[in-house]
Amino acid sequence: MTRPAPVSAGNGTHPLSRLGQVGRALAARWPTCFALAFAAVNLADLKDGRELAVVVLLSAMVYQACALAGRRGVAWPALGVLVAVLFGFRVLDGDPWPVLVGTALVLVVGSLLAGRFRGAPPAGWQVPAMLAFGALAVTAEYVVPGAAGYLVAGALIAHAVWDWHHWRANAVVSRSLAEWCGVLDLTLGVGILILL
Repeated sequence: MTRPAPVSAGNGTHPLSRLGQVGRALAARWPTCFALAFAAVNLADLKDGRELAVVVLLSAMVYQACALAGRRGVAWPALGVLVAVLFGFRVLDGDPWPVLVGTALVLVVGSLLAGRFRGAPPAGWQVPAMLAFGALAVTAEYVVPGAAGYLVAGALIAHAVWDWHHWRANAVVSRSLAEWCGVLDLTLGVGILILL
């Protein structure tokens, strides 16, 4: 008595096996999937792009916190704390900018006092990057709405390039954070340009 041949998808691969491969591929790229979902939520409620200036500031602050600590593992906890602070201000209908800008300045001063700006690139570049991205984010809060959206989009795309460089160098922040941040920044920046 012979057994019947197993049912295949036509190319020798069972459909459930293919589903498992897709699942493993998505799991390996979880930062990208998480970033795309996060970007979709933020773009769905987009007004003029100015509201995403805070993403530019938070992104730079995470890099600065890692540079100050000298540990890439600080990236996700720092992001979690910053997002929790931002969420708290939004729930209380408060203005998070003074606290966030103050915290960014404390990170910069701490890095200067610790001599972190003298480190080899890209770690040594974090102070000027924090100041540049921070200035762009704060400026976007005070320019006319139409221009603010384009300024934020440009800053997000520039930070995506920054993320890519750090992801490639595997430096300053964890690679998963650099991937997440790069995909998020690029998606939000392009999304603002398209939706404006």
